[in-house]
Amino acid sequence: MRLRTLALTLLAATLALSGCASSTTPAATETPSTAPNTASSAPVAAALVVSLTDIEVQAADGSTISSTPLSDGIGTLDFLTGVFGAEPSAEESELGYPTTTYAWGDVSIVVVDDGPASVSFATDSADGLSLATTGGVHVGSSVAEAQAAGALFPDSGLTDVMRLDITEAPGTTSLENDGATGIDFIMLVIENDVVARISSPSNDYGDL
Repeated sequence: MRLRTLALTLLAATLALSGCASSTTPAATETPSTAPNTASSAPVAAALVVSLTDIEVQAADGSTISSTPLSDGIGTLDFLTGVFGAEPSAEESELGYPTTTYAWGDVSIVVVDDGPASVSFATDSADGLSLATTGGVHVGSSVAEAQAAGALFPDSGLTDVMRLDITEAPGTTSLENDGATGIDFIMLVIENDVVARISSPSNDYGDL
């Protein structure tokens, strides 16, 4: 009797251990984390800025978004067509010069055939973009503000134009000063003591 009781006890213990061994705890499932979106948004065009050699689109913080050299007339035409999203009006020179004037309202360029372009602003903004020189001069700036940016009246005594960013052009001869090297500059047309038009580049040695 004692042996039978012992056998039953061992059998019960074996079954209990077997049940424990077959019972498993589900593995914890990791929840995938969502990485934060760190991609920066594209810069927004805020200004169209012209220098003596280039024209560029800038963001509000002054950083350059895109640019093109004015030495490439057709490239400048394509650039501004893209900026304004519209084809300009076009008018060939009535004086027989090998030039074509393209205009988007108060912004225009004169392109020499197979040559450079000259940009002109007759307003301080266009298509939501502010228009200015790299020194901050814009249509509506006062003479004093232009002078503070480095603009000068020509030696000839004219008071309706100023010159900004004056740079010698080696290999050229000035048509104003006999024997002097020609100069390139940004021209500011002055009306009623304020800037009425900006053109870049201009010079004192060419006849176009």
